[in-house]
Amino acid sequence: MRAKAFDLAWLTALALLLFVAGPAVAGHTKEAVSKFGFEETVSKVKAAIEAQGFTIVSTVDFAATLKNQGAKKVPGMVMIEFLHPKQLREAFDGDHAAVIELPWRLVVVEGTPDDPHSKDTHINYVKPAGAVGPYKKLAKQAKDWDAAVEKVIESVRKAGGH
Repeated sequence: MRAKAFDLAWLTALALLLFVAGPAVAGHTKEAVSKFGFEETVSKVKAAIEAQGFTIVSTVDFAATLKNQGAKKVPGMVMIEFLHPKQLREAFDGDHAAVIELPWRLVVVEGTPDDPHSKDTHINYVKPAGAVGPYKKLAKQAKDWDAAVEKVIESVRKAGGH
């Protein structure tokens, strides 16, 4: 029964991730493995987001949501939505319809569906170019936005030890 509860938790989590990553375009979804534990990775990601001038719009604790729905063993799973005010303005000026693709999102996940006992921590995210791909007027900005999000991820990768 314990395995089924865990499987249900992962299936629910994957459904949530698919909903969140719905606008993602193939080839633009990325994953980075953190050398830190789950809580420390979440903390470092938030710090890196803010250090790059982004505003954290929301933090959603998917694990808490799953537990509230009766899942027993749930891996850590937090979605962070973030936005840079300048990027919002660029999106609005370039093609105001593209604003629906904002804010940017990433999900920090503890373990993997293939190895539920793994303590690896993963950072999954969609490159901004994938989110705004249909808006051709934003092609140049999308490259800059990708670089800014990659700086966040790289900052976490290069962060010091525990």
